[in-house]
Amino acid sequence: MYKVLFFMLACFSLHAQENDLYVVYNQIFDYSKPVERTAYLYADDNGSLYEDDMLTQYRQSVIENEKRQKEQEKINEGSNSKSFRYIGEVKNNTFYKFKRDGNKVQFIQPVMKDRYALITDNVQQNWKLSQEKKIISGVRCFKATTRFRGVDWEAWYAPSVPFPYGP
Repeated sequence: MYKVLFFMLACFSLHAQENDLYVVYNQIFDYSKPVERTAYLYADDNGSLYEDDMLTQYRQSVIENEKRQKEQEKINEGSNSKSFRYIGEVKNNTFYKFKRDGNKVQFIQPVMKDRYALITDNVQQNWKLSQEKKIISGVRCFKATTRFRGVDWEAWYAPSVPFPYGP
């Protein structure tokens, strides 16, 4: 079972004439080895665009893997032992577009080399809101949880922020 935690780091940009929002998320994916990734949310009154920064994490994984490979080669020197760790290639960040009217999410999914599909998905999430509180970047937030597509999600939301958007 996976847990995903979202924390708001650099927060809100609200303008007098238009309600625009920009949020930077520090995501922690709690796998066997925790994975940290940054994501960005851009929103206005009509909808939002969520960008998951997969490329930065991929580049860091490649650098760590090369370092680990060199260390392993020193350990295996003089023997027939070889070690190899595969890291799936990431070419693009992932983007999700949400329009307020209709509860639909659009995202681009690679299907083959240089070919992508635009997928529109109806979203239905049943969040359980708790009274557990936390102050994040000076903003009082509350915990919410849901199970969506086989993954347990934990998020912190701020009622003081007038936007219904998130990752």
